[in-house]
Amino acid sequence: MRIDWTEETFGGCDGTALFRRHAGDPAGRPVVLCDGVGCDGYIWRYLAPELVRQGCRVVHWQYRAHGFSQAPADPTRLQLSDLAEDLLVLLRDMDLSDALLVGHSMGVQVVLEAWSRDPQRVSALALLFGSAGRPLDTFGGDDRLARWVPVMRQLARRMGKRGRAVWRGLLHSRLSLLVGLATELNAQRIRPSDFVPYLDTLAEMDPVHFVDTVWAAGQHDARALLEEIDLPTLILAAGRDGFTPPRLSQAMAAQVPDSVFCVFEEASHAAPLEFPDEVNEQVTAFIDSLGLKAR
Repeated sequence: MRIDWTEETFGGCDGTALFRRHAGDPAGRPVVLCDGVGCDGYIWRYLAPELVRQGCRVVHWQYRAHGFSQAPADPTRLQLSDLAEDLLVLLRDMDLSDALLVGHSMGVQVVLEAWSRDPQRVSALALLFGSAGRPLDTFGGDDRLARWVPVMRQLARRMGKRGRAVWRGLLHSRLSLLVGLATELNAQRIRPSDFVPYLDTLAEMDPVHFVDTVWAAGQHDARALLEEIDLPTLILAAGRDGFTPPRLSQAMAAQVPDSVFCVFEEASHAAPLEFPDEVNEQVTAFIDSLGLKAR
């Protein structure tokens, strides 16, 4: 199913010009899709059309310094609090007061932070293949990435334009695809054509902005909020997820009262692309159980 998106820009919490698009029934219950770091919507390739087909009003937006969204004038404004405030601006600007917030990867942290700041705007949460906080401490099963990211931030700044050229060259060379297929991704399930758009988008992102956002996500911790969630919540995990190991999702499910939990044992962090029918079924069944398709 092809989606006829309406594309717009809006001003974020500090005036940064941000990109959003929306489609579906204007009278349907809004479902807001929130990406992972370095992503511009590739992960929703199969879920978004299904949600539109089911009668939802689907909204997707891009974080500051991601995709078509501008970078902030103040380079320090790439914190998770900034992203959450941008999301709240979007909800208010579009007059959405009963949204289902869907987050993938870092998007899980963004939607949790946004919900905690303005719970009246949110009717339910879907936390897909992500962590509630400090994901760098558990990336790949240990805290090595947390120790390396500060070094990466310094290196990205020192290399400047040369670093950006190397960054683009590596990602456009498809070496990252080969590495991903050999390590993290389920090569038997994912289509390379579904993953290449992520590499192309990431290649055009300033590596300084990327590592700064990664660092900000690594410092953010919403785990203390989980026991306070009083909304219907869906939590999905992937058995082969090296980015956010499934035990993190299991821990979230144990803390969130009455949450719905499902693990895809053969899936990786890119589960919505590897097992699209199964992921779509879980999300749409969750929506059906809540009566969220119509106001």
